[in-house]
Amino acid sequence: MSDWKPIDMAPKDGGVFLGGWYFQGRWVWRLGRWNEYHKAFNQFPSCHVGPFSHWVPLPEPPAPEVSDEPAKA
Repeated sequence: MSDWKPIDMAPKDGGVFLGGWYFQGRWVWRLGRWNEYHKAFNQFPSCHVGPFSHWVPLPEPPAPEVSDEPAKA
């Protein structure tokens, strides 16, 4: 089962997500988030080939490695 959802279900809280749209025979993927001022989803990096049609939340980042050794300069 796919976790991808239609863009109209994307969060509008300013959080970053992975968005995509189909363009000239292939899927295009960009990071995106809601822009309250423009009332639209912004793409990162910015491009003007199409609006998002689908989105999925970003995964949780990995846990940081913990070490007892001091950091090296």
